[in-house]
Amino acid sequence: MTTRNTDKVGYDCKGCGVAVWIADDEYMTCGDGEHKFYKRPPTHAFSVPGSGIGIDAVHPVTGNGVWSGDTPAEMEERNPGAVPTLYEDIERIHDDKTRVAPHRIDQDRWDYALNVLPPAKWVRESGAETFHISELVSGTMADIFAWIGGDYWELTDDESLSHREILAKCLETKNS
Repeated sequence: MTTRNTDKVGYDCKGCGVAVWIADDEYMTCGDGEHKFYKRPPTHAFSVPGSGIGIDAVHPVTGNGVWSGDTPAEMEERNPGAVPTLYEDIERIHDDKTRVAPHRIDQDRWDYALNVLPPAKWVRESGAETFHISELVSGTMADIFAWIGGDYWELTDDESLSHREILAKCLETKNS
């Protein structure tokens, strides 16, 4: 990040390397005024449907790749099947591919997970314990661990799951 004075903060322009300064509510302009950037954040990215992987953000005005500058046709040529896709859809597909159902583990795996990094959301309640490793797997997905009545469990799911939701998922697997 570059700071020119106390009331303006910006970033280096991708076009010329000169600092980019906020000009108004809609655009950013680089320090030499040569490049103007639309500030509205992209809502779409080029992605091959079903992959859960964003290739390049779609510029909200031009429809071209933000980083590559590729037109939609050029993007599709380099990445067959790539089309503009809502970020939320890409994230949902990616999360679904990352999610791992609860499965039993041994105490050594539990102890390792508990000690490799500081545990996050560690809860001891209702005769059970849950926590997740503080470093997320991807996005909001975390490796989550549970101890229920002598059984140790691991799953990969959204880090926002509550203690009770984690227990319910483990018990559902146990009883199926």
